Amino acid sequence: MRGSRRVIVFVVCALVFIGALIGLVVSISPASDAALAKPGLTVDIYAVPEFMTAVYKAYGGGDGDRWLARTVITNTGETAVRDLRIQYRISGYAESTSAEEYPLILPGQTVRDYCYPVFDRDQMAAIDSETPAELLVTYECAGMSRSVATTARFDFLGHNEWVRTDLPADECLTFQDWHDNNEFLAAFVTHKDPGVQELAKRLTGGIFTATDDGAMEALSRVYYGLRDTPFKYITEPESYWTEGYAQHVQFPRETITYQSGNCVDLSVLFASLLEAVGVKTYLTLSTGHCQVSIELPEEGSIIPVEATMVDASQKTLQDAFDVGYRWYEEQSAQGTYIYVDVEEAWAEGMVPTW
Repeated sequence: MRGSRRVIVFVVCALVFIGALIGLVVSISPASDAALAKPGLTVDIYAVPEFMTAVYKAYGGGDGDRWLARTVITNTGETAVRDLRIQYRISGYAESTSAEEYPLILPGQTVRDYCYPVFDRDQMAAIDSETPAELLVTYECAGMSRSVATTARFDFLGHNEWVRTDLPADECLTFQDWHDNNEFLAAFVTHKDPGVQELAKRLTGGIFTATDDGAMEALSRVYYGLRDTPFKYITEPESYWTEGYAQHVQFPRETITYQSGNCVDLSVLFASLLEAVGVKTYLTLSTGHCQVSIELPEEGSIIPVEATMVDASQKTLQDAFDVGYRWYEEQSAQGTYIYVDVEEAWAEGMVPTW
């Protein structure tokens, strides 16, 4: 009888011990299924409202500061979010991007993810006017029964369009902010275009431009060649500079065909012709204006040139220097004069596409 009681007591104690052990294991588990089932997340997406097809390559990840969209993910819950996976899709243009994964996001922690799409060249070239598009963002993490999808709309711009900044107006506090996309203008400097090279060689006649005298002679022949054609300066309306919309920029081959352009078009043409024969150039943006500058290869001086003066048949290259320098002094004193190093911008991915 006593033996039976001992057996019963032993069994009861064993059951109690096993139950306690199971309870301990559960209590020290990193998270229960119930906790994982409802992760606390806020996901905010900002897509650039206007995507410049002329520089589509620059949005592909070569420059970390240039992207199509930025996603801000915050863990607003009380438990860690595990194994978050996010990816992007632009229907009809980029069916998928490589998915990014975040193994652990702690409560209160914020991470930022960026969309760097890769587009087809011919498809981008075919876009010649503003075209609406939709970015689809999907994400999922451990504990979610299915992925979550959200969208952001943006517009593809025609390949002649340039937007000075992607920043919202309330974030534009300085002159530089209003010209946040200034280096994108370098993509319009098409020094390898066959028509540009033919005209550059015809005007300069094979001058050796690795000396200061050679660079200045090349500039002189380009200036007088365009002036005597003659090329015309078309004054852009005030809204061209003051409104926050895309601005039309001619490619050099178009300016050569039309034999006319505004200050941006003519400055871009000058830069293209001079770069085609080895002269280093800059585009300079200022209040309501654009100029071109050259760098002397030996001395290193940077000389501003007023390209629009090719419209005046009696104006000399010295006149163009004088006007360019006076404008430089006035604008730089106000902090409203920005240099775009064309070759440096190319190296950073703002390369000509067409």
